[in-house]
Amino acid sequence: MTDTILNIGIGILCVSTLFGMIRMAKGPTVFDRILSYDVIALCMISIMILVSMKWKTALYFDIILVFGIFGFISTLSFSYFFTKTEHLTEESRKGDST
Repeated sequence: MTDTILNIGIGILCVSTLFGMIRMAKGPTVFDRILSYDVIALCMISIMILVSMKWKTALYFDIILVFGIFGFISTLSFSYFFTKTEHLTEESRKGDST
């Protein structure tokens, strides 16, 4: 029973990861792509947690924590970078139109 529930959860998370990849490829803005990267990272971390529960091992928790930290820091750095460089793209658009 528990294996069935874990398999269903892993399947749902795989589909969510696929939707995140589609949004990353299709996203109209950079912020949509950042958000989809965050969704993909969260789904991959959740898949690793469910797989470690299925295999009944705690060996992967260190890797899961490192992935979580990298996902969080990269989302913050992308967001910070694009909010600081937004004025540069606006200035280049104004220069091109005149």
